[in-house]
Amino acid sequence: MEIFEYRADRLPHITYSGRQNSMQKQWCNIRRVASEYIFYFVVDGEIFLTEDGISYHLSKGDCLLLEKGKLHFGTQYTNCSFFYVHFLHPAITKRTPTEQERESEVKRARATWYTSSENGPFPKETIAISKRYRVEDRTAFTSLCNMLEQLLSRQRFRLEHFNILGATALSEVFIELERLYARSFFRGHAQGESVSERIHSVLRYLHTNYMRPLSSSEIENELSYNFDYLNQLFAKHLHTSIFKLLENIRMEAAKHILQTSSISIKELAGEVGYIDEAYFSKVFKRRIGCTPTQYREGGAQADL
Repeated sequence: MEIFEYRADRLPHITYSGRQNSMQKQWCNIRRVASEYIFYFVVDGEIFLTEDGISYHLSKGDCLLLEKGKLHFGTQYTNCSFFYVHFLHPAITKRTPTEQERESEVKRARATWYTSSENGPFPKETIAISKRYRVEDRTAFTSLCNMLEQLLSRQRFRLEHFNILGATALSEVFIELERLYARSFFRGHAQGESVSERIHSVLRYLHTNYMRPLSSSEIENELSYNFDYLNQLFAKHLHTSIFKLLENIRMEAAKHILQTSSISIKELAGEVGYIDEAYFSKVFKRRIGCTPTQYREGGAQADL
């Protein structure tokens, strides 16, 4: 498989964008060597084209990235509707990992994102684009259409900073495609919900409720899943436990409060879900490397 990556902190430059709607009159790609990258997202109908000797048959939900410097041309007139975005990036790179290597990369990166503390360490800040990908989920398909319509609107009206806003929108599209690709490796359905969605539901619950004491039975009741089963999912996919991650969230919140307020350590403990001040201080020192008071005073500050 072919993967194109670029640094997320350097936005792509959109040179041209639009939507081709040829559902009434048939259309075919012209013959040309692309001077930039071209992203296609098919809304309806079919597209037949060849790039660098490789033939592609695209239909609804298909994404394709045409490469800079390569010859491509249509091979058949068809009815079709699709979004297209021409863009450049100064540091885009191409890799060809195996399916197994890519799966391992995605799982490792996803686990690092989930288990990192709020301020890192995060995995490398790159956005990866698959040469070809098919969006099958209806909700995701509609969401991507809306995102691309917004991108076109920003480019069309050319208001203040439209180029930056458009580039940001394109990166958001690519990030959403990354998420959809990653979710395909976390599938494990029961009652119609994927493993990825279950993990997200636990994460949302922890981030929303970390400031009060939480028990396994409460999490189980609130999310309507067996706690041991959820913990097994965390161990398998994130290589941590639910309460270990909850501790990460609480420690990050505690560090932020210590840096921005003067409340007492006892009050702080209660703010981040600990009833016992002494136990909170013990956990804080074990995780951060100093006591809460030392941290506030500018003592040793170790990352989680």
